Amino acid sequence: MRLVSEFVWMLSSLIHNARVPQDTDAAEIKEFHTALIDFLKQNSEPKNIFYRVASNREVLNTLNSLHGKMLELARRVANISDDDQHDWNSKWLECSQIREAQMVFQLKETRNVQEILPDRTSQIEALTFLKYELDKYPCDQLVFDAYKKLSSQLNIHDVSVPKWLIPRYEIQFSDKTLQTDGTFGSVYVGALHKNKVIPQFGEEIVKFQEFMLEHKKKNSLERFLRRRTVEREIYKFHSKIDFLYQLLNLTHIAESAAWQAKYYENERVHRERLDLIVSQNQVIISEIRGRALIE
Repeated sequence: MRLVSEFVWMLSSLIHNARVPQDTDAAEIKEFHTALIDFLKQNSEPKNIFYRVASNREVLNTLNSLHGKMLELARRVANISDDDQHDWNSKWLECSQIREAQMVFQLKETRNVQEILPDRTSQIEALTFLKYELDKYPCDQLVFDAYKKLSSQLNIHDVSVPKWLIPRYEIQFSDKTLQTDGTFGSVYVGALHKNKVIPQFGEEIVKFQEFMLEHKKKNSLERFLRRRTVEREIYKFHSKIDFLYQLLNLTHIAESAAWQAKYYENERVHRERLDLIVSQNQVIISEIRGRALIE
């Protein structure tokens, strides 16, 4: 969903035709930021895995709507023509279709793997994820009941969660790391400490709102001279929206392609180990039954 470069290029090429926005722009900017704050409030509290999966589509639709409103406001301030807006919408739609295709592909791959792997391996994997959720939300009765029931069925009562399974945005970063993360430092703080997510995002939203309102008051020449500043500020805010999309889309924050490759490699190794454990257990059970029949 990284269309930041195209977005910046579009603004850079069209900022020369900037006009004085209508008075209604200020009210619409405030309305947009109010809607974004309300959305963050609703999705900042910790939720269990069942709730997050059930509300995933609603989260994606809301974020797409907010993204569209932000682009419309930027279009008015920069006086972007209908043709240029159509080109941008086409790129945005193409990117959305690619993302949807990737989600469908991942879903099919997951189902294929589940069909290939033995039933007990899939159950152990589910038990591991339930243990991970139970460690985060020990008071969640639904997760507790599901974990206990599956644990009893598998006769496994001591489950450990591998460190690589924990999403990157839930790992406690050191203060030094946060300070060197630049723009995303405050976003990590909000993701790690749920009670601070609204102040952290709210502060950035207010800054962007003040910048937009200040920019619309400038004359055409001043706004032309500030075009680099406009590009930089919109780039920052656009990046944070993309980051929030990834965060609430239940995806792992892959800082680099190398890290993502390492994650899937660890996942593959983990599956192989689970499969090996199941095979060994089946061999042991068969030997025990055989000895019992002989005796």
